[in-house]
Amino acid sequence: MLLLSTPNLLVAKQLPFCSNANTITHMPEGTYKTNLLQLAKNLITNVNQTQLHSANGTAGAAGPDTVYGAVLCRGDSSAESCATRLQRVLDTASINGTSGDDSGYFQNQKNVTLYDHDFQALLSFSDKDFISSFSNAPECTVSAYLNPPPDADRAQFSQLFSELMEKIAAAVVSRRPVNYLTGRGWFDLKSQTVYALAQCTDGMPPENCRSCLDGIIDEGKKMVGGGLTGGAVLGMRCSLWYQTDVKFFAGDPEVSLHMPTPSKFWIWVVIGSFSLMVSISWLLVHIWIKRERKRDKRSYTKLLKGKQTWARWFWSCL
Repeated sequence: MLLLSTPNLLVAKQLPFCSNANTITHMPEGTYKTNLLQLAKNLITNVNQTQLHSANGTAGAAGPDTVYGAVLCRGDSSAESCATRLQRVLDTASINGTSGDDSGYFQNQKNVTLYDHDFQALLSFSDKDFISSFSNAPECTVSAYLNPPPDADRAQFSQLFSELMEKIAAAVVSRRPVNYLTGRGWFDLKSQTVYALAQCTDGMPPENCRSCLDGIIDEGKKMVGGGLTGGAVLGMRCSLWYQTDVKFFAGDPEVSLHMPTPSKFWIWVVIGSFSLMVSISWLLVHIWIKRERKRDKRSYTKLLKGKQTWARWFWSCL
């Protein structure tokens, strides 16, 4: 499966890194695989029907063939787009393949996590219950070196990232049940805008959501401290994305931090320009009115002279 889309998007780099490379190449036919595929189908259908961005559940009776699963899409996507992405990931995964040789199948291959090519959707399945514990595993990072700041500027960039993510995380928790929030912050030293998005799964209790976000924000701080100006931390319960000078999400940022405001000089320039335009407009209107009045006056004078000439001619004929 293709993992990279364009150079401007996020590129997997750090460990643990988000990749389908460690996905099983083959899962033997059997009850566990049947349960997994049926659960995946049910979860994708659930996302489409509920118009949400996540779903989780189980399939199969208690025992070794029980499957626990969860799916998640980035919060700014539509439910239809989310379902389409999830289905495309599942359709292209090698898990759907069949083979007559089961010798390469191991117990740990029951843990399956799949990502789409630009890391906006993921599916995870396991024979262990990771749902009731609100575990964010498996967590992974996606990173990009997009003009990393010099060491002297890195501390300020890290401070901005920490403040921005803290503000976004607090807003996400306070406005539940909405599960995500976008924001932007101004990196004054480089005159750059940092865009970010954080989310928890739908229906997650606020305290669990906040705890989960705190964990991935700490991981994000490590990435930023290493000079990464763009990246993501993805998990099955909460995730975050950030980019510098690339507004990667749909819609306008809902949180702003340290964004510059127009200086008074430019405000006066705008006011002066508007006043000048109004003055010129009134001057042109005044000139036009004067010309029209002069034209009307000349027309009236000609008419009056014509009437006088006719009157003299008429009386001269009597």
